[in-house]
Amino acid sequence: MVFPVRKVMAIVVCAMLAGCFQVETTVRLNPDGSGTVEENMLLSGKMVEQMEQMAMAFAGPDEKAKPFSLYDPQKLRERAVGMGSGVVFVSGEPLEKEGFKGYRATYSFKDINTLKLSRKAEGPMSDGDGSKGGTEQPIQFRFTPGREARLVVIQPHAEKQTEQPAPDTVPQPAKEQKASMTPDQEKAMVEMLKGMKFSLAIEVNGTITESNASYRNGNRITLFELDLGRMVLDAEKLELLKKAEPASPEEAKEILKALPGFKMELNDPLELVFT
Repeated sequence: MVFPVRKVMAIVVCAMLAGCFQVETTVRLNPDGSGTVEENMLLSGKMVEQMEQMAMAFAGPDEKAKPFSLYDPQKLRERAVGMGSGVVFVSGEPLEKEGFKGYRATYSFKDINTLKLSRKAEGPMSDGDGSKGGTEQPIQFRFTPGREARLVVIQPHAEKQTEQPAPDTVPQPAKEQKASMTPDQEKAMVEMLKGMKFSLAIEVNGTITESNASYRNGNRITLFELDLGRMVLDAEKLELLKKAEPASPEEAKEILKALPGFKMELNDPLELVFT
């Protein structure tokens, strides 16, 4: 069995195409299965300026363009609907950080078993409904309360193709072409991706006593973390990742460890017990 390190590349590419933004999501879990989801969504200041300039360009002669802002309480309430049954938008506020502008939003849930979260790096203009668009299912949570509460996290898997193309329609492999960039183009790309970060983590209200998590810090477990600014600086290791075909979880973990700015939980399911 070849473990899906190439799937990592698909996630990286999606993040690059998504835009110059940061998304940090933290799930905070209580011993009874309830909790909150805190989401920090930030867009680069340069992109905000471009959006405002576009709004001004399309505004009528007597119309004053409104300042662009990602923070929209109504959209955040609608976003909560796609996050699962019983998820409610609690609060939000505009947020500025290191040249990025956006919002911080907090949602509450009564039962983590009904929570739906996507591991995909979604753009700030998306509706955030993990049940729409694409074939990847949301992350599944299986929680059992008790003195020793247990959480099982089941990672999403892309749907398998059910129909194979006819032999005469199978595309022939194209000759491999090595993409080259000028120093100026490389510098422009690094500048564009600088500051782009995505993360998804779980924090428990208690002490973790057992877990098979690869990335654990106290009561916090990281499921996914991507720092594109660091990653694109090491194109050689990124190229090795594209060609990698590890035959075991251990080999896959070693390959990912060598990639700067990237963490991805490969243990499936991920399990933890906390008191």
